[in-house]
Amino acid sequence: MEGKVKSEYIIKKICEYFNVEEHLVFSKWRRREIVKARHHIIYYMYHYGDTLNSPSSIRDVFKKRGGISNHASVIYAVKRIEDDLSYSMDSNRTMLEIDAFIGITKRKYLTIHYFMDINKGHVINMSHEGDSILWKHDSIQKRGSKLYLIGEYKHPEHGWLKSDNKFYDYGGYLCTGLDAERVFENNK
Repeated sequence: MEGKVKSEYIIKKICEYFNVEEHLVFSKWRRREIVKARHHIIYYMYHYGDTLNSPSSIRDVFKKRGGISNHASVIYAVKRIEDDLSYSMDSNRTMLEIDAFIGITKRKYLTIHYFMDINKGHVINMSHEGDSILWKHDSIQKRGSKLYLIGEYKHPEHGWLKSDNKFYDYGGYLCTGLDAERVFENNK
């Protein structure tokens, strides 16, 4: 499924995935499994739903059913899921399972965790904004609150060039450039 997904479908499928009754997601209950389902619903509505990137539209969907009554709660839920994705392999696996369960197809965006599992010298074909980049991995380095990939990329004219700041972790995803463009694995 590509494009926008109906909010009702997201709500139904995520409640099924977490085995939570829909009415509980819209209640004020704070049991862990209910909050987890609620946050995932909000995250998916924000990124893939017909309420795309609109905290106030998501708030309105919840408000009509007696749930969240302010957009700050929506923003918090999205941020919480994004934070979990940046630090937890389990959260990344859960998201992949939910993607498959809902039927959302998306590019295989790379996370910093991918590079924690590969060996030094491994070469991967990556893409962003239509550009293909060959990357030879060396290591990961933490500077301040950001994680950077250390390695080499293949320049068309100059061959392999060392880099320690081209790719970095942002919101759980591997990004490049000043605008934090997400990088994905190029399977061509």
